[in-house]
Amino acid sequence: MEGNEKKPDVGRMLGMIHNGVHRRMANSPAHREVEGMTGKNGWIIGFLSKNEGRPVYQKDLEKEFNVTRSTASKVITLMEKKGFVARRGVENDARLKEIVLTEKGRMLACRMQQDIVDMEAKLTAGFSREEREMLLDFLTRIYCNLNENERNEKGGEKK
Repeated sequence: MEGNEKKPDVGRMLGMIHNGVHRRMANSPAHREVEGMTGKNGWIIGFLSKNEGRPVYQKDLEKEFNVTRSTASKVITLMEKKGFVARRGVENDARLKEIVLTEKGRMLACRMQQDIVDMEAKLTAGFSREEREMLLDFLTRIYCNLNENERNEKGGEKK
């Protein structure tokens, strides 16, 4: 940004950062290796990988990624078709389906881990540990503000 230009507002800056992260991740080595891989697929595969050994359901993905039920359902269905995940029935409740990584999804998760480490280093280059902690605190507060506003606009707790 030029020194004499007006600085963008917080929302615009966050949008620009969001677009830059997704563009770089879409061009990362792991994403380029797999045809049909999207950024959302990568985040979900990473989440499932970190949570292997405990049951993960669609509602967990909705909450973790702040997406609607229909969005989560569409993404999971597409990921099933690509062979990254599978839905597995739960013993005590036939309606409930656990989302699990397939072998293809597990192998991809391993390759993606280095992309994530590289992205974090790129995003926080030149920041001290304290500055990174402050930044994360600020971003968490912004996220909480957004969720609080959603609850207030809908007249109660967000589900």
